[in-house]
Amino acid sequence: MSVEEEFRLYHQTRYDNLAWSSEEKSYRQSRRYREDVSSKYTLLATSSLLLKYKKSILGNYLDVFNEQQKQDKDLNENKFGITLWELQRCNEKDAKAFQKRNSMFGDGVEVLRSAIRECEVVNLKYLKKITTTVALPGCYINLVDVDLKKFSNVGVLVLTSNCLKDIEGSCLPSKLLYLELYDNFISSIRNLVDGIPKHLMYLGLGRNRLNDDSCLHLFSQNSNFKRLQNLDLSDNDICRLQEVLSGAAGLKSLKSLALEGNPCAVTVNYSNVIFNNFPQLKYLDNVEILDFDRTDAKPVHDDDGEAKLTFTCYRIMGLPKPPLKTNVASSIHVEVELPLLEPLPAAAEEAPDADQVPGDVTQKSDKKNVGQEPDKSSRGSKTFSKKSGKLNSKSKSVNNPSPYSQRNEYNVTEEKNNLLFKSERMPWRSIIEFPPVFVESPQKDLVSIRDTFRSIVNVRVVYTESLLTSKHKKSLIGKKSNKRERITVEDAAPTAEEAPEEIISTKITLASFFCDLRSVNWSDEAVDFYWADHSIIGTEAVRVNGCLKEIQYAEAGNKSKQQKQAESEISSSITRVNRIPNVFTCQIGFGLKRRSQTQVRYSLDKSITDSIM
Repeated sequence: MSVEEEFRLYHQTRYDNLAWSSEEKSYRQSRRYREDVSSKYTLLATSSLLLKYKKSILGNYLDVFNEQQKQDKDLNENKFGITLWELQRCNEKDAKAFQKRNSMFGDGVEVLRSAIRECEVVNLKYLKKITTTVALPGCYINLVDVDLKKFSNVGVLVLTSNCLKDIEGSCLPSKLLYLELYDNFISSIRNLVDGIPKHLMYLGLGRNRLNDDSCLHLFSQNSNFKRLQNLDLSDNDICRLQEVLSGAAGLKSLKSLALEGNPCAVTVNYSNVIFNNFPQLKYLDNVEILDFDRTDAKPVHDDDGEAKLTFTCYRIMGLPKPPLKTNVASSIHVEVELPLLEPLPAAAEEAPDADQVPGDVTQKSDKKNVGQEPDKSSRGSKTFSKKSGKLNSKSKSVNNPSPYSQRNEYNVTEEKNNLLFKSERMPWRSIIEFPPVFVESPQKDLVSIRDTFRSIVNVRVVYTESLLTSKHKKSLIGKKSNKRERITVEDAAPTAEEAPEEIISTKITLASFFCDLRSVNWSDEAVDFYWADHSIIGTEAVRVNGCLKEIQYAEAGNKSKQQKQAESEISSSITRVNRIPNVFTCQIGFGLKRRSQTQVRYSLDKSITDSIM
């Protein structure tokens, strides 16, 4: 078996055991059900539209649904009076149901009033003439038939969350301006561009099955797209950005382009390439392109395919001080499970120990099931607290137990095979901050990085103690005058000449929680999460709107007037200085390696962080 085949089989097992994010899980369940329905039935767009008419306020008036009634204007006016009387008496729930059934008409009552006033008999011929918007979401449509073209005045057509695998542009109304096909199964645009209405200004093809072989180059070869201003290709499987560039190069009127959720959108130079190739673009991935975005963009016109996921634990706070131990170096670090970015097991065995990999160094990982609670059997006497997200020992004292008194999990064999993605180990402080960790996908697989942001990842906060060798002890003479004073990782850091061997003696998981990821927009540094040992949070970290990195914290205590005045000036001129939370707190962000951003776009929603301070 070749390396490529072995990697493919191993990779498939990773996908089979992956815990998808709540949003992705919902999409996948819906798509599986719709595919099953589509394989058994054929449902035309016009048939679904007639069903929509039947359920609307027009259902009791259309001649095609009331053949037993001999319709005339007097009869319809009397029926209309009864309809108005019933609408005035309906409650709030019924009013919402009525609005939902008649959403495609705007004001359904006025449409019906006009039909009764202008027609002796309310029929489909009249409706085809007055209908300007057709919205048929989630109707299991798998074929757009040519009869839809007879609705000649339709300018807006919404066919989201249906079962379309293909669509012919020649079947669409000639005056169409807005076409939304989000969340279907379209894999090629060849038939769509053939005969598509020439006035089209918006085309939505997000969350379909478009890839590098979907004939995207036909966009620029068809003159009917010369008025197209908005193109949505988000959440597809386009890996080569060059396919998009060649396809959209001829769209001179294009003002908005959406590619977020594609593998090609996770690369380092993604936004730079788009800015340099589309100077007329105003919006990218539904975010306005500001002047400084183009100013900061490097002159890159082609993408080299480099992509790296990054995670940064901004800070850990509220963690009590570890116990003082002689000749022991204690540290805190963060471990993250990213199954899709793990290497082949054979490659992992040959890899060096990645216990500390600071900065821009790619780390490796072991094989774990992500998105599941820690296995109780593998934790000995420990239990997992769903309320707090912490691993607790049964033998601990009930009254305010120390997190460092839990069972020692360290095992030499397990640790040797433990290739989780780890942050740098840091000494305890009241505010523990960590440098970013960069993770590159094996085989440079952009799809794996994209899909990682569609999954749930497990994050652990880990405490370790390391025994110091006699050689290392001698090197510490003079550094600590008090023998009982605690030795930290920084104090224990040897010079290159000393090079003592570190012996890990204790490992304790202080907390374990989950982050429900989503795709990272090009304008964001990361998707940030806030976890705290508090009842309102539990085991799932809270996704935060804004940038946790920008928050400033200060220790509470006795301060001089000069210190308070200085902090007040800093707080007023830069940002609010917050006090350190009194509960165990972890703030972490997951992002992509991008060009450096000079400005923060969005302010932080602090409703969650403030409520548990």
